[in-house]
Amino acid sequence: MMKYIKPALAALPAAITAACLLTGCAGTDSPAGSRGEEGAPQADTQIVDYVQAAMEAGDRLTSSTYFLAEDGAVLTCKEDSWGGFAADAAAVADKKKLAVSASGMTVFTLTQNGDLYYRKEKVAEGVAEIVYATTNVNEEGRFIAGDKVYRVACTDAGNVNASLRESAPENYVDVDGGKTVTRFPWNTNFLNLSAKKGEPVSGSLAGIGVDKHDFFVLNQEGRVFLEGGSGTDYTGMDCFGWKDMAVIGAAKYREEPSLTVAGIQRDGTVLACGDYAEEVLGWGPLAGLSLSDGMIVGLTRDGSLKMTGQYAEFMAAEVESWTDIAAVKVGNTSKIQAIVNAIGADGTLYHLEYDPHWTELAVGILDPAAGSAENGARWYRYAPDGTVSRTNDSGGWEPYEADYPAIELSEKELGEI
Repeated sequence: MMKYIKPALAALPAAITAACLLTGCAGTDSPAGSRGEEGAPQADTQIVDYVQAAMEAGDRLTSSTYFLAEDGAVLTCKEDSWGGFAADAAAVADKKKLAVSASGMTVFTLTQNGDLYYRKEKVAEGVAEIVYATTNVNEEGRFIAGDKVYRVACTDAGNVNASLRESAPENYVDVDGGKTVTRFPWNTNFLNLSAKKGEPVSGSLAGIGVDKHDFFVLNQEGRVFLEGGSGTDYTGMDCFGWKDMAVIGAAKYREEPSLTVAGIQRDGTVLACGDYAEEVLGWGPLAGLSLSDGMIVGLTRDGSLKMTGQYAEFMAAEVESWTDIAAVKVGNTSKIQAIVNAIGADGTLYHLEYDPHWTELAVGILDPAAGSAENGARWYRYAPDGTVSRTNDSGGWEPYEADYPAIELSEKELGEI
């Protein structure tokens, strides 16, 4: 899902603090009664307060098992962090959000002033937003810095092409663990698909989003551009004509082919097109919206949740029982087929997992301040000072000594030791 970049990032270039993404082919009435119209861009339009609040709260959620606590701690649900990534992320000061790969073997941390970290090492600056592919095939992400979008990934240093690195050394950053973070300018790969040939991305970039490996960027006008390798499924969709979006996302399901694009304009108007558009538009005004493979979840202005999509049959009853919600985010990992995360207005964290091979849903609800967990789920807390704790059966936090799985080295790396 993509969202508007908040103007609070004053240290970033003004061009990045502008708009958000994509489109829709129908709309519900906005609070002012307007459905929204195509026309001149409205780059200075302010986001209505309830949508802005949901976006800010959503930065504390990820599409996996990671959460950001208000005090800067990193929380995980059901299992401790693989390879110590949560502890390293917790050590980064002034965190804005986390970007976690589907396998959990790569975690990037973005700070409020636009610094991007892999573990505890800064690998880029001036970054406005980052997303990571929600599939473990070709794990990589995209981030926006200034007027450029970059392809970013973390790979074994031994797999880096020496000649390519020599020709553009600025695109490579060596980090601990025998890894190298690669960052390549990627603008030429993005097109607006309203025309058959596609229109190249233009203008300052203001937003970025992803469903599985379908990456989108948004320019300052709020027009959407899709990475060319994502196929022809989106070609000619009416959504590529919309502007002035604050929140946008796509849900593409392959097993029973369906595609839905939906979002919220800055004035609060809800837009949607595709297979589940009618259901989304039937929810009325929304403060938030999150989409991913087989899942579409909307946050109403009164803090309740609505769900549709292929997984709604199994997950909607639980999701829609949560109340007084401030933000929601959906996704998956390489081990968990469907995830819904949410945060309540009082800071309560919600985590729901579904897999067709399970007989029951996995549910975790946590009061992070007290360490009080419901439904028997175990939560882990990684504090900025390096201490680690987990929830206990009596309802509180207890010290925990993290036993991080060993990171396996390749034969080449073993030979270099």
